[in-house]
Amino acid sequence: MKANVLITLDTRKANKQGQYPIIMRVTYRSRNTSIKVGQSISLEHWDKKKKQVKSNYKGTSSVVRLNNLLLKKKADAMDVITKLTDEGRIEHMSVKDIRDCIVGVHLMLDLLPQ
Repeated sequence: MKANVLITLDTRKANKQGQYPIIMRVTYRSRNTSIKVGQSISLEHWDKKKKQVKSNYKGTSSVVRLNNLLLKKKADAMDVITKLTDEGRIEHMSVKDIRDCIVGVHLMLDLLPQ
């Protein structure tokens, strides 16, 4: 079973400015968890279909750069998942363990039990 990462907007609760955090949703074995990426935007600036910030967003100097940053974070997360899968470690992990590896709670993947 393969773990998956999706960039999305967490619309469950807005901040004081009425914006929602952009998150990476990690799914594994029908369970999911989220990782905040450190950016928040309003619903009107999120392209739900393309899973990216719309070009009319004025909260950054470059929307293209912001979207590339989101894609890089997703790629980095998928790299961790691929490494765990290749090493056979992911089969014994929960989605929260995978999340911890992605956010760096385990300082190095080599610290994980084999």
